[in-house]
Amino acid sequence: MPRRTCAATLRSTCTTRRIDVAGDAIWWLYIVRCADGSLYTGITTDLKRRFAQHVDGSGARYLRGRGPLEMVAHCEAGDRSLASQLEHAFKAQNKHDKERWLQAADGLAAFCRDTTSRLTAAPHF
Repeated sequence: MPRRTCAATLRSTCTTRRIDVAGDAIWWLYIVRCADGSLYTGITTDLKRRFAQHVDGSGARYLRGRGPLEMVAHCEAGDRSLASQLEHAFKAQNKHDKERWLQAADGLAAFCRDTTSRLTAAPHF
């Protein structure tokens, strides 16, 4: 499956910002690949704005000087709390598992679905 470039991905699938029914911003989990092959995982309410910040150097310090950058995946993550939990869960994966999720047919969306169902399931005592 060919990879889409960050610009094409953002233009075709995102508005600048989405709001849910209650009037709260929708949070997104996103993955950026650096020129050295490393992956950066983050959350935001505005994918276009945040990626532009990373590209111009005003975003995450980790990404400065690691360009060119490519946004390889993003998925809707609900509220900030869930987005932070998904970010933590993805970062806890080893590099091989992260790459496997990114290469899967529905990739990061599948990771978000699977992880969300585990995080929101009732505890079993």
